[in-house]
Amino acid sequence: MDRQTYLHLCDKAKEGREDIFVEHPSTSEGGMVLACDQENFVVKTSNGDEKIWPFAECRETLSRRDVFPYR
Repeated sequence: MDRQTYLHLCDKAKEGREDIFVEHPSTSEGGMVLACDQENFVVKTSNGDEKIWPFAECRETLSRRDVFPYR
């Protein structure tokens, strides 16, 4: 994921959005973004675990128009 997308998703997560999801391809896990910490996403996975993933290793799994209006 590029840095601009990471920063945009972090801004949306800070707003309290609960529809921001990313995937960590090397572990085949996905999760809802709860927060961002330095260069990482803090996510809640579908089984309820909280994990920290480097943004560069993640990809977005949601691209709704209201999340990414510039697309």
